[in-house]
Amino acid sequence: MKTAAEYRAMADECFKWARETQTDEVRASYLQLAQVWLDSASKLDGLPPTQSPPAPETKQLKRRVQ
Repeated sequence: MKTAAEYRAMADECFKWARETQTDEVRASYLQLAQVWLDSASKLDGLPPTQSPPAPETKQLKRRVQ
């Protein structure tokens, strides 16, 4: 079983990839995945899920890019 620290490290990788990606759609996916890892780490620690703003819808992202 993974530890909360390992889950947080995976979230950090997702944040790194989100910073490096070229498209908003992929960035949003990495940020959502990072949130899953952080929530899993919190659950292992016996804490409530982290609160972060929801990722914008893909449609909204496409409008901003155009």
